[in-house]
Amino acid sequence: MHELIHTIGFWHEQSRPDRDNYINIDLNNVKAESRHDFNLHPVTEATTLNTAYDFGSIMHYGVYTFALDRSKPVITAKPGKASDTTSMGQRLSLSTTDVLKIQRLYGCTEDTTHITKPTTLTKCTFESTECGLVIEHTTFNWIHGRGVIADGPHAGYSFGTDSYLIAVQSPTHATGVAKIHSPTYRNGPVCVDFYFYQKGPSSYLDVVVQGPHLTTTVVKNYHNNYQNNWVHSRTSVNVPVGTEFTVTFQAHMVAGDVAIDDVHIYQGHCV
Repeated sequence: MHELIHTIGFWHEQSRPDRDNYINIDLNNVKAESRHDFNLHPVTEATTLNTAYDFGSIMHYGVYTFALDRSKPVITAKPGKASDTTSMGQRLSLSTTDVLKIQRLYGCTEDTTHITKPTTLTKCTFESTECGLVIEHTTFNWIHGRGVIADGPHAGYSFGTDSYLIAVQSPTHATGVAKIHSPTYRNGPVCVDFYFYQKGPSSYLDVVVQGPHLTTTVVKNYHNNYQNNWVHSRTSVNVPVGTEFTVTFQAHMVAGDVAIDDVHIYQGHCV
């Protein structure tokens, strides 16, 4: 969809004439062959179509797009410009402003009431709360992180200066599990869409589904998936409609830290 919107006449959102009022771009952390993708287009080449800057546009790059060091952000929101729900670089659907801009460019009647999006059950960027997710207090706990904590990322995934959730290796406990689970759902199937960061060398993440009438099942295992950057994961969970279940993020702590961000659990299979 992103490329299709290019073909009908749109630049990237972070290239619009007023972008410097909203974001900072670290070109020193961009691959040389990709720096032109961050060029600002002046008003003689581009128009905002009288719309507000849209961090959630399908045409906006993510925080780490084309980064030389993918543990460090390329794009960061200026102070006070992003909200707690801001997430740059989403490719799930057109934003409301995306639709409005297309209508204005082609002289169509302005109407965004027809826009349909997946039904969100839980969505969290961990800026201030866990958004209904519940931390299970064990020998290891999930905590809110911002900036560099222990062996975790340099920033969250959402807008470059944001918080994330991290389970940190403990000097007093050799091994253990940190858990955070969703509210109880009854409207499966669902898509579990999120980002994780596990540098290793041996701590790892699981996604587990369980319920009173279900066998506890690891639906996704990230053992040995060690990278020094955020990784996008999408997993469809097939649970019959009406069956109670929860989704649990389990960090198996051995050596190294595990972080998660931008959790989005929505109804239906992943798209």
